[in-house]
Amino acid sequence: MTQGNGFLQPCEVCVGQGTTRGVFFDLDCTRCDGIGWLDGGQPATAQQVGRLLTVALQRTGLLEQALIRRGHVLGPERDYQDHPRDGVGGHRTGD
Repeated sequence: MTQGNGFLQPCEVCVGQGTTRGVFFDLDCTRCDGIGWLDGGQPATAQQVGRLLTVALQRTGLLEQALIRRGHVLGPERDYQDHPRDGVGGHRTGD
């Protein structure tokens, strides 16, 4: 049994989806056991995938906090903020 390198790669058979196309319905991928990720050629465990998702969520949260600290507005609020291109008339929607 080979040891993984700590980095998970998407399964090459199901392309990270965890399922393959059957005749009438989708089936669990036999290469990765339906997980969608491989660790050194072996199916990843749920614990490895959980760690990977936790790290990704933490990075996303840190990036979002950094953008908010810089004054960037996220989401639909961005469309309603004043912008220098609005000119003298303010924000015009064309109505």
